[in-house]
Amino acid sequence: MKKLLLVAGIITFLVTAAFAYVIAPPIPPLLDDNRLPLAESVSQGYCSGMSMMAGVDLEECWEDEASRGTVRNLSAVQSGFCYGIIAGGWNRTHNECMEIMETQRFWPLLEGGITNSWSARYPYPLDRFTDNITPDESRTGTREGEERTCADTKSSYSRSFSWGSSSR
Repeated sequence: MKKLLLVAGIITFLVTAAFAYVIAPPIPPLLDDNRLPLAESVSQGYCSGMSMMAGVDLEECWEDEASRGTVRNLSAVQSGFCYGIIAGGWNRTHNECMEIMETQRFWPLLEGGITNSWSARYPYPLDRFTDNITPDESRTGTREGEERTCADTKSSYSRSFSWGSSSR
């Protein structure tokens, strides 16, 4: 009986693992603080820019621009948006557009337009996936001044702290 239960458990585990491997869970869409869906691919960014500047129909644009890339690529969305607004009639350079997008923390919306409405629950998309973390020297840097010993720290700590108040 124990062997039967062991075999059934192993088969159940293997079948579950196979389903989990074959059927991946869907990736939730990125949203801004107003719960508006954000552009997540180059073509979505481009069409968002074209829609904002020239009033192009988004459905037609997505069909026409599918060759630009429909795969989720957050590092290229803003660039696609800048190319879209330039193609739609904006008379500035791509570098100026990218500088504005990065400094103002703008992001293209899926339905056209841009947003810079972020919160702790819905953070700026590039903050989630960044790999350029600045080192924090607050805990790992060298200590300047006198070194404290454990005996000094313990004695001064025990004199200044008490667990309860005896004067009630």
